[in-house]
Amino acid sequence: MIDVSEYQGHIEWHKVRASGVKVAAIKAGEGLYEKDLYFDYNYAAAVSAGVLACPYFYAHPSLDPKAQARHFVKIVGEARMKRRTGRLGLDLEVGEGERAEAVQRWAKEFVGVIDPLIKARMIVYSYSAFLPGLGKALTDHPLWVANYNGKRGVPRNEIGEWKPRMVIAHQFTSEGKCPGIEGNVDRSYRYTTTLRRFRNGRL
Repeated sequence: MIDVSEYQGHIEWHKVRASGVKVAAIKAGEGLYEKDLYFDYNYAAAVSAGVLACPYFYAHPSLDPKAQARHFVKIVGEARMKRRTGRLGLDLEVGEGERAEAVQRWAKEFVGVIDPLIKARMIVYSYSAFLPGLGKALTDHPLWVANYNGKRGVPRNEIGEWKPRMVIAHQFTSEGKCPGIEGNVDRSYRYTTTLRRFRNGRL
């Protein structure tokens, strides 16, 4: 599993798929107005190559959560969100000076817009060090945790209030390599044995 954005530049997705990658988290945008320059290309090319494309949104807790959620919908497209394609993700890793309680409220308001639309719970991505501040606000959502410990697996005390069964992926490096991508790329282990929990659906 990989995580890409405009930072990776042009990606040769057929080479990515041939290397064995089945799932890619693809940055859609952030804030109130920003859209990733490569999102449209990455999404279409990944799907064409047979990679499950999961759009994600980088969160800014200092800005209106519902407005950001609507921006996410506008980028990805409501019709595409409603299909059983790649599960949408929320990249929540900064507090921007907001109190923990405010970040938790922000997060619940954001997913409160998206979850009903896709009839599923968004995947929450964050770092181990940031998770304690999220408390139990999103523990009913699947977690994709970044923890660069050099191992396959994240200790129970480094996933915040989430239960181990809710952890579906572990990002273990930001310096990974992948055919079809020049330079470094985030790499993750998927804990699920199927792709079911990475697809939109009634889960």
